[in-house]
Amino acid sequence: MMTSSYMCQDILEDGGTNMKAYFVGTIEDLGDSGIDRVPGFFATQEEAIDAVENNRHDIHEDCYTYAVIECLESGLYPEDLDPLFYKWIDGMYQRIKRPAEWQDLYGFTLG
Repeated sequence: MMTSSYMCQDILEDGGTNMKAYFVGTIEDLGDSGIDRVPGFFATQEEAIDAVENNRHDIHEDCYTYAVIECLESGLYPEDLDPLFYKWIDGMYQRIKRPAEWQDLYGFTLG
């Protein structure tokens, strides 16, 4: 399993004033510059990973080749500098490295 070098904390480090959530986005192909759909968000990274890796509620919908998980804080134009990427391979989403086409893109799910 690939791990992220930056992990958004599941706890609120500033006394509870700055909320964080894990957003799941789905993308049809690499030519897209953004998310085609945001089917949901979760309080923990584990829940988001489970939803993607187990294709909960059929987020693939027979058309979304890629999925991304971003941990975002409350506020305008939030960014996760190290989101988790997945590709639909052999009937399931499998973790992949960030596609080269998206190296300089941030803010996949919100913004």
